[in-house]
Amino acid sequence: MTFADIKAVNPEALTPWKAENLWQFYMSTANFMDRSVDEVRYHAAIDPTLLNRLRSMVPSAQYEALGQFLEGLPQRYLQTRLPEQIRNHFQMALNLDEDQVQLDLRPNRQLFDLTVITRDRTRLLPTWPGRWRHGA
Repeated sequence: MTFADIKAVNPEALTPWKAENLWQFYMSTANFMDRSVDEVRYHAAIDPTLLNRLRSMVPSAQYEALGQFLEGLPQRYLQTRLPEQIRNHFQMALNLDEDQVQLDLRPNRQLFDLTVITRDRTRLLPTWPGRWRHGA
């Protein structure tokens, strides 16, 4: 609301310093509100509905690998992606033996969705001198 107010009253009043402070405040608030959202994990034994739906989208030879892929993923990921997206991410994960970094870039309205899939390892995302800015 502060951003909208500044833009409506006087667009020049939004200095880079004010914009940075608003961004930091927004990110701090978003992180606080989401602090436990990724603690809830998917377990097929508790709710096999998603697993069964995705199984209809992959060859039967991949059923076991699909279950392993889904097991333990954050519920938020599964609730905010279409089954087709999850299937595509699974297919990308299957290709990690061929190329250890899988990338997918797709237009999404005026933006782009970038998906990066790789195996987890120590220092995969090191601290950079600058700050990361991303959408959830």
